Amino acid sequence: MKKNRNSLVKRGLIVSKTLLYRQLLIRVGGFLSNPHRIKDLLISVQRKLDAPRSSRGLVSDLLRYGRLFYSMITSWFSGDYRGLSTRNAIMIMAALFYFLTPLDVIPDVIPLVGFLDDVSLLAWLFLTLSEEVRHFETWQKIQQEDIEDTTYEELYELAQVQQIEGRSNLDKEELLLALRSSN
Repeated sequence: MKKNRNSLVKRGLIVSKTLLYRQLLIRVGGFLSNPHRIKDLLISVQRKLDAPRSSRGLVSDLLRYGRLFYSMITSWFSGDYRGLSTRNAIMIMAALFYFLTPLDVIPDVIPLVGFLDDVSLLAWLFLTLSEEVRHFETWQKIQQEDIEDTTYEELYELAQVQQIEGRSNLDKEELLLALRSSN
């Protein structure tokens, strides 16, 4: 299983170096000055993620990565989540745009195999941004008040990312309150 995942990530790295993905990075970078374009992109991504299809194997991974990145960008774009750099937000939006684009390295109309490049790119991005993903998932737990298994270290790390002042003097509960009120 680990060998398959490594192979998938290597393919994603290759996809990330294609002219198409690089063009999407540039195009999405231009979206930052036009919030309506970002909203349109996010609406299209949500529709594609919600479209009925089998959710096994590659498609399941694609949907999981896609939904996580969709949540990250939606939270970042709305200003609720501040732990994502603009550069990484652009990378995620370009990957989501690639997911939407029918002009993939492998066309999506080819059953299952057509999603291989999409899944590979999202898997590569997931690994590349693993620290940011972990911070975002901690932030999500806090928002959902699902913090029973959240450690002090995770909260402290997130407080650093969110640039909360005086975090080293706070206990777990105080850190949690500071994180909740920082949004």
